[in-house]
Amino acid sequence: MTNSPNDEYFEYLVVPAVWPMKTAIELKHFLDDQVVRFNRPEFIVNDPIQIPHRFSKLQDIEIAGFFAAILAWGQRKTIISKCNELMKMMNNSPYEFVLNHSSKDLKRLENFKHRTFNPTDLLYLIEFFNKSNDNLFFERYCW
Repeated sequence: MTNSPNDEYFEYLVVPAVWPMKTAIELKHFLDDQVVRFNRPEFIVNDPIQIPHRFSKLQDIEIAGFFAAILAWGQRKTIISKCNELMKMMNNSPYEFVLNHSSKDLKRLENFKHRTFNPTDLLYLIEFFNKSNDNLFFERYCW
């Protein structure tokens, strides 16, 4: 089997040597190993995933997690800093902000950017979340 052009990237993620995986059980074992590796407090403290972990309300977790994922390219320290900045601009209550923001609140966001993610992107996402209300994430994943 030939190596893929992204072998170095996959080695960093500790992907098994056989890619793509041959069976679903191999994928399950791989993902279980990654949970053990990364789902630990000592990993979370220095990773952008810390942002949604600060919240207890499901909607806050999902909105904060979405923004942490959207902004997650670059140095982790910078990503965390930009996520903190954005959460502060949303009064550390992203769901409440999305639902009840005023024009004045949105004005505060006009200077936010991270790499190529600009204020226009942010304002469109806020509007999208607002229009989606409760139906965007959590209802789809209730078991």
